[in-house]
Amino acid sequence: MKIDGTILTVEEKFTAEKFGINVLFDLRKLGLEFLTTDVVTTRGFIKRDEDGLGRFVRALAEGIHYYKTHKAQSMEVMARYMRNTDRKVMEVGYDFNAEEYERKP
Repeated sequence: MKIDGTILTVEEKFTAEKFGINVLFDLRKLGLEFLTTDVVTTRGFIKRDEDGLGRFVRALAEGIHYYKTHKAQSMEVMARYMRNTDRKVMEVGYDFNAEEYERKP
C-alpha cells in the first residue's frame, strides 16, 4: 500500500484546502499537545554565557510582545519571509501563532 501525505503548517493547510486537498486530521483538534517551536540549549552554554542567554530570552519576549501587539506589521514580515502575498493565508497563520505564543515565555 502506498500513501502520499505530508505534515503542513497552518498556512499551508489553509492553502491546500482551497485547492481541494483532503486533510486527514488536524493535530490541534485531537486535543494533543505538540511542539510548534522550541528554544533549547545545554547546561554548558548556560554556564558559559548566562548574560548572553538572558539577553536572548529578553529579546525573545520583546519579539513575542511586538508580534502580538502589531498585527499588520507582523503579517507584513511573515509575508516577506514566506514569499506569500495572500492576506487571508497570513491572517490564518498570524492568528494561530498569536494564540500559541504565551504572553510571558
